[in-house]
Amino acid sequence: MQEVDVLVIGGGPGGASAATTLARAGRSVLLVDKATFPRDKCCGDGLTSGALRRLDALGLDPSNVASWQWVDDVELSSSRRTIRSFPLPTGPGHFAAIATRVDLDAAILDLARLDGALVWEDTLLTAISDTATGIRATVQRSGESEQVVASHVVAADGMWSTTRKLLGAATPTSPTSPTSPIPTPTPTPTPTTSTSPSTSASVSVERVGPYLGEWHGYRQYARNVHTEASRKLWIWFEPDLLPGYLWSFPLANGRVNLGFGIARTADRPTKDMKSLWSSLIARPNVAAVLGPDIELEAAPKAWPIPANIGSAPLASGRVLFVGDAARACDVLTGEGIGQALQTGIAAADSILAERRGDAHAAGRRYTERVLAEMGPDHQMSGWLEDLIAKPWICEAAIRLSGSTNWTRRNFARWLFEDYARGIALTPTKWRWGLMSGAGAYERLRP
Repeated sequence: MQEVDVLVIGGGPGGASAATTLARAGRSVLLVDKATFPRDKCCGDGLTSGALRRLDALGLDPSNVASWQWVDDVELSSSRRTIRSFPLPTGPGHFAAIATRVDLDAAILDLARLDGALVWEDTLLTAISDTATGIRATVQRSGESEQVVASHVVAADGMWSTTRKLLGAATPTSPTSPTSPIPTPTPTPTPTTSTSPSTSASVSVERVGPYLGEWHGYRQYARNVHTEASRKLWIWFEPDLLPGYLWSFPLANGRVNLGFGIARTADRPTKDMKSLWSSLIARPNVAAVLGPDIELEAAPKAWPIPANIGSAPLASGRVLFVGDAARACDVLTGEGIGQALQTGIAAADSILAERRGDAHAAGRRYTERVLAEMGPDHQMSGWLEDLIAKPWICEAAIRLSGSTNWTRRNFARWLFEDYARGIALTPTKWRWGLMSGAGAYERLRP
């Protein structure tokens, strides 16, 4: 039997950041993952300012990530193909980067190992129960079952979390609008209501069918692209994709991550994405950026994106859900790495702050913190998504934001900051110099 303070299930950015934070604080941590690293994760691979700041604080060295590419220039093409250039700040620090999940996730997991977390790869969770004295779990490792006892669990095992299902805390729901508001308190739970451990919020969930996420992404890597694509981040707001978009994100050595994302709606089946893909990258405005010598690598992959924070319980007893298991992706962009890091570190902090005598205090503290930090941004992003779904508003927004040097500079930063959208709903977050501070990794760009 393995006895630890915290069992972390899932070795992606959410789980690894939680494990690193806990291990550094002196807690004994076991992290298990069903995969063997390095492993691929279907993703756009983009790192925003918030993600970079958290990676910097964790001590991740970009030189240990082979595909890492800093981004300084963003090009946006509107629904009417108006192109505007948006330069990111030139320092101090960096504000955006791209790195493949094969490289990035393995590097973050290595940080957890270096800080003392025990990591078991190729290990599957098969049973888990929350008892009066702690968590008891069974994992399958090297063909053998092993028992694990822990005070808390951080579940970072994806949008269809095995941990949530085994606990009976699953909330299968029909696809919900990414603009759904953050849940408000309901006075009396009904049989169709799942109640969060938070003292201030309970989540009403419509139990209709399997949860499929709010967005769906489609990605393929390519090489030998034109200089425009190898050096700049490109986003095309094609009218037939709105409020979704097509992207080209630059990686090291002349490679790019190409893909597109669409909102999951009844009138837009995701099965059509495969047939749409070849026509998208062949469109003249896109092909001109990618260049005539582009070579597509391997096969494209598609994946669902859970972007509805608060629509499922963020904690269940001693178990805290992070990253995709918390449905924490960005509503407007589909980004999930920064949100996984944010929730993973928040879960670790909540566990570290727990005092004796209340085993569920960490879950309540975590739930309240995440909804307070991410809720306003979720709502604001949902409203913005509704707006840019209209081609004429998308066109006007890009023209207006690209009209002067000041608007271009600040709009680019606004796109990549982790807090900027939600501040309109939370005036307490306003402070002097909010949009003029340093980026991440200042030592690499003084």
